[in-house]
Amino acid sequence: MSEKRQDIQGLRGWAIIMVVLFHFFPKYFPNGYVGVDVFFVISGFLIAMVLLKNDQLNLSVIGMFYYKRIKRILPLYYLVIVSILLAILLLLPPYYEEANVKSSWRAIILISNFKKKNIDQDYKDMLIGAEDLFTHTWSLCVEMQWYLLVPIIFVAQRLLTTWQKTYFTGIALCSIGFYLYEDEMLSFYSVFARIWQFSCGVIAFMAQENVRIRWVTFFKHVFFDGVCIVVFDQLM
Repeated sequence: MSEKRQDIQGLRGWAIIMVVLFHFFPKYFPNGYVGVDVFFVISGFLIAMVLLKNDQLNLSVIGMFYYKRIKRILPLYYLVIVSILLAILLLLPPYYEEANVKSSWRAIILISNFKKKNIDQDYKDMLIGAEDLFTHTWSLCVEMQWYLLVPIIFVAQRLLTTWQKTYFTGIALCSIGFYLYEDEMLSFYSVFARIWQFSCGVIAFMAQENVRIRWVTFFKHVFFDGVCIVVFDQLM
C-alpha cells in the first residue's frame, strides 16, 4: 500500500491533537481520549485495505504484513523505551527506578495493557508522581495484540461461504458484549473489548468497496466530515 490517503492522514492528525490536548489540558478537553478510539478504527480500516485486497491470504502475505508492521512500529517504540529508562536512571531519584523498570519490561513484551490498579490512579501516578512512565504504552500494546489476532480473524472470514459480509459485524457484537459484561478495567484495556472498534474500521472499508466508483469520493468526504463532527462534539 504505497499510496497514502489524505483523509486518513487528516484523521490521524486530529486524533493526535485530541490525545495531546486531553493530557495537557484535561479540564478543557475532557473527552480528548477519544483520539485513541479513532486510531483503533483507522487501524482496522488500513488492515482491511491491505488484507482484503489480496486474492490469496497465504503465509507470504501474512509474513509481509507482519514484517511491515514490525519495521514501522517497533524500532522507534523500543528507542523511546530505552530513552525513558536512561532519563529515569540519570535524572530521577532512585525511589522511582524500581517501579518504572518493572513497568518497562511489561512495555517491552507488549503487555502494558494488563493492569491491576484503577484507571484514574494509574494516569495520576504517571503524570504527577512519575511512578509509571510507561503507562501510555497500553494503547500500542492493544494494537500489537490485535495484529496477532488479525490472521486468524481474516483467514476465518475467507473460509466462510455464506456469512462473509456479516462476519465482522458478528465479531464487533461479540466484542461489545465482552465490553459490557466485564469490569471497568478489562473493558478499557483488554484487546477483546476493543476489537469492535477495529472491526468498525474493517466494516467501513468493506462498505466503501461495495459502493459504485462514482460514489467513492462522496463516501470519503462524508466519512471524514462525520468523524470531524464527532471529534468537535467530544471536545466541546
